[in-house]
Amino acid sequence: MALLLDLPNELLFQITIYLTHHDIFHFLRANRRLARLLQTAQFDHLRRFRSVDHGRRALFHAAAREDTATVAELVRIGAHKFPGSRIHFLNSAIQNWCSAKTISIFLRCGIEADGTDTRGRTPLTIAARKGRADVVEVLLKVEGVRVNAQCHNGKTPFMLAALAGRTDVVRLLLEDERVDVGLRDTMPNSCTVLWKAVEIGHRKVIKLLLDDGRSDPNFLSNGQTPLHCAIQRGHPEVVLLLL
Repeated sequence: MALLLDLPNELLFQITIYLTHHDIFHFLRANRRLARLLQTAQFDHLRRFRSVDHGRRALFHAAAREDTATVAELVRIGAHKFPGSRIHFLNSAIQNWCSAKTISIFLRCGIEADGTDTRGRTPLTIAARKGRADVVEVLLKVEGVRVNAQCHNGKTPFMLAALAGRTDVVRLLLEDERVDVGLRDTMPNSCTVLWKAVEIGHRKVIKLLLDDGRSDPNFLSNGQTPLHCAIQRGHPEVVLLLL
């Protein structure tokens, strides 16, 4: 490495022409001086080859270093949405448990908060279903974010959080006046979130919904109220909540 660092900058740049992105990436991590010198080479390589994996890896590592200038430049050249990407970048970041701080950096650097994947899921949808309350809180602060966005089966972030028993996320979403708790999905025999939560037996979620007061405890699905459903499903604690 010492011999490499002794080379003139011009020669180092020339060498990068013959390197793969993988090699450039490891050079960038090996030494701060190389990182500063070869960053332009990394950008050029990404522009030429437009590799989904390399683009995302570069973004993740730059954000982990809190290098917002590099993240912004990578976003500018489209590293987060190179052709062949089937999953929205932020969805992937949330699924891979990137921290809320990292997600905030991506948002500040221009990655859209409402992009969808092939199933119509937004980052808020993924974060809610995964129980990522910290990320949900970040996304709710984004101006204009679609809090009631419905994916291909009609489910919203609120529905998915409730059905997964994510009480922290449900509580956060109930505190946001933009959230429509009465929306129903587009599946056959569609019913309310409260009814589905009763069917599953998520007692803590049910209590949150009842305390909120906007969910109809008498909604009929196939001729049954949530109370009938709780009795039939054998959820005695839920029955007591509904009485």
